This record gives sequence, C-alpha cells and structure tokens, in this order.
Amino acid sequence: MYLWHWPFIVFAGLVFPGSPAVSLIAAVLSLAPALASYRWVEAPLRTASLASNGSRLAMVGVFLVVPVALAGALGIASRKDVWISSAFTPSIAAFNDTHRPHAAWDDCLSTATMMGPSGTLRDWGSCTWNSQASGVPLYLVGDSNAGMFTEGLEGAAAELGSPLTLDSAAACPLLDWYMSGASAPTSPATICREHVDQTLRALDEADPGVVVIANSDLYVWSGGSQVGSAPNEMSDNGEDKAKIWEASLRRTIDRLQSHGHHVVLVQPIHRFEYPKT
Repeated sequence: MYLWHWPFIVFAGLVFPGSPAVSLIAAVLSLAPALASYRWVEAPLRTASLASNGSRLAMVGVFLVVPVALAGALGIASRKDVWISSAFTPSIAAFNDTHRPHAAWDDCLSTATMMGPSGTLRDWGSCTWNSQASGVPLYLVGDSNAGMFTEGLEGAAAELGSPLTLDSAAACPLLDWYMSGASAPTSPATICREHVDQTLRALDEADPGVVVIANSDLYVWSGGSQVGSAPNEMSDNGEDKAKIWEASLRRTIDRLQSHGHHVVLVQPIHRFEYPKT
C-alpha cells in the first residue's frame, strides 16, 4: 500500500480539490492495486529463481522500461491535454494553462545565437500578434528573458488595439556591443551580433512605437566570456564589462529614440548563484 496510496491521494485532490473525504476514499481504494501488486508482482518475485543472467536482465528491463514508458506517456498526455484534465477537472486545466511554456519558447526564440548553425534563426516579423491593429506598435526584444513577457505584452496589445512584434534570441541581448568566448570569437557570438544588427535595422525602418527591451545581465558578472564596444576592445574584467554594458545600452536607446521610438527597459530577473568552492 505504501507505493500506491500517495499517488491516489494526490490525484484525487487534483480532481476533487478541497475535500478531505475524497482523500480518505482514495486511500481506501489504493488497497486494491496494492493487494494486486503484492499478489501478482511482489510475492512471485520474492520466490522467483533468477539463476541465469538472462532472467536478471529481463527483470531489470521490465522494471526500467515499463515505468519510464508510463511516465513518458503521462507527460505527453498532460502536455497535449488529451486526458481527463479539461473534461472533468477545471483545476487541472487551469494549472496546465498557467504552466505551459511561453509562446516565445517554441515558435519565436532564435537558438542559433546560443547553439551555433545547428540552431534556429528567426527573421524579423516572424512572430506578431494583432498585426492588423492600428494602435501604437509594440516591440518586445532582447534575449530569452524577453520571451517571459510575451503573454503580458500580448494582453496589452489586445487591450490597446496595437500590433505586437516579438524578437528574442537565446544568450543574445539586444545591445550595440560584441561578445566572444573566453579567448576567441565563437560561432554563436558572431551570429548574435548579426542578429542584433538585423533587429536594429528593422526597428530603424519600423513605424515608431514602444520598444520593450528585456535582457539578462549575466553576461556582465559571469565568467567565461568577453564583451566590448568593438571587436578589438574586448575585456573579461567585471568592472569593464559593466561599463561597456552601460555604454552599449545607452547607444542602443539613443538609436531607437532617434527613430521615434519610446523605450522601456525591463530590469533583469534576479538570479541566485551559490559561490563555487
């Protein structure tokens, strides 16, 4: 029973939240699979002869493959919402809706800026909402942090009657600067700079609107990378990188404002890092 009662109780609580009686009934119902598994699984295994290597391997295979397959099937089912969640349990459906990946993750995020040529590289304008709206355009740009604000900006665009364009790139902040590896330029860093140039040119030509910039600042305080205002002015010193970040951000804002855009900066999401020992 100790293997069965807790899943029954948890699942029953999700299906019928806030009912102690349901949890008690679920615990009682768990006796049936507990007795069945003891009768036909546990007891036979205790007395089974596993003299040959083949028998041992077969047992290990069964007890590895079956749980992994079931867990995978449940995971896929829950992600695709093809089981009972929506039909019978609004609480599970609501949980799924609030824990889905951001819209930017699967369809809009450029990954070649982090993975190199094997990743994807989205063109400007490939992710838009309310494209026919006539209000002041909204532009959400930056690294993967920008994607976290997709739903909020999407809601704002709908309420304001504005078109929304999203352009986010993994490990690639929208800044007028250069990045490289610890000792030399890397393919993702080169692709990142090209992507930033493409995004800024697109914003130069876009209708004036509100540009929301959301970047992580880990490029400043984390090791293993260099940044610079020019390819021949790279530094891996933390204080230098902070100054370069500030100057690069100022240039980026000035450029956007010179083309009639209003700029909103989103404060980087705080990260808790344990000291390395």
